[in-house]
Amino acid sequence: QRKKYSNFIMADVSQYTVNHLVTFPVGEAAELRSVEDAVRKVAAMEGQGQVWAQEMLLQVTGSAIRLLDVHSKEELESYGLAGVLRCEAMLPGARAHSLLLLVCQEPQQTQPDVHFFKCAHIGAEPIREDINSALLDFKSGSNAQRKEALRWGGCIVGGHTGVQVLWPGCRFDLGVKRKPDAGGSLEEFWGA
Repeated sequence: QRKKYSNFIMADVSQYTVNHLVTFPVGEAAELRSVEDAVRKVAAMEGQGQVWAQEMLLQVTGSAIRLLDVHSKEELESYGLAGVLRCEAMLPGARAHSLLLLVCQEPQQTQPDVHFFKCAHIGAEPIREDINSALLDFKSGSNAQRKEALRWGGCIVGGHTGVQVLWPGCRFDLGVKRKPDAGGSLEEFWGA
């Protein structure tokens, strides 16, 4: 029992302040057929001033990604890691802040949702590294990748209190190379 409790207390929890921009359903039955269609739509909406941001906390654990109200800490959404299909970081062209793209589909959903977050405090790349390392560990049943990702950034986080990782310039470099999408990278859609 002590070991289980100790593992619970030491579970890695990281938390980032992000601005949620928009969420779109994608798929055969949706208006937008692909993630790339959603990226183009967000770019068009932003160009017309139709995007507004809602500040929230994005919390990453070994089993889920949670979105919390920044003031009350009330849970707004929660996605089990089994339902996270894709996570990407984008630096859109001339814009000042990077974007985090998160594609999730819970078992009861008929099509996935694409969530867009503006990442002003820390940037999207470290958050992407954290989420992708949590996904790798979840799929493999280990905890090695995530601990390494958090350690590389100089930010060992832990405990059930959800210590925040919120400073500029924090980098997580795992040396992992990503393959661009078959149709080109998402950054190309933004003119980066």
